[in-house]
Amino acid sequence: MIIIGFDPGINKTGFGVIDASSNNPQYVVSGIIEKQKLTKTNSGGDNNHKHLAHIREQVEKLLNDYKPQYCAVEQVFGGPYIQSHITLAMARGVILSAIGSGIGGGIDNSDIGLASYSTTSVKKTIAGNGKATKEEVNIMMKRHLKLTGIISEDASDALAVCLCLFYNLKR
Repeated sequence: MIIIGFDPGINKTGFGVIDASSNNPQYVVSGIIEKQKLTKTNSGGDNNHKHLAHIREQVEKLLNDYKPQYCAVEQVFGGPYIQSHITLAMARGVILSAIGSGIGGGIDNSDIGLASYSTTSVKKTIAGNGKATKEEVNIMMKRHLKLTGIISEDASDALAVCLCLFYNLKR
């Protein structure tokens, strides 16, 4: 059973994939969908639509490549920086749209189980503390998956949301 997770962002969207076929989740891949570099002719004004289209294309590619049975997406939380949360919500919406729509390549997305978790819930599940720092979550996520080396914060958060779903499915 394959689980894919996403940590939405307009500049960087983290993704992670784990194999949850056994009692011990196995790392498959993780990375970042980075903001597109735009040429000077199209770099003026608001280009969020181009960045969001790029995120969707990359999410669709990941869904086609790994054919997950489950998907976990981190929720957007409220706070004082309204514009930041709006762009995060747009990125999250594009991810959910890609998961929810049928795409080519022989995958029927209607069969993908979807879960959303708050940052606090992910931190509590992975690190045992809902107020854990990103570094603490990264360390614990590596322990759960028996990983070494450097993993970006965004990819680490995406893997942590995968693990959150994995542990909730085991209950």
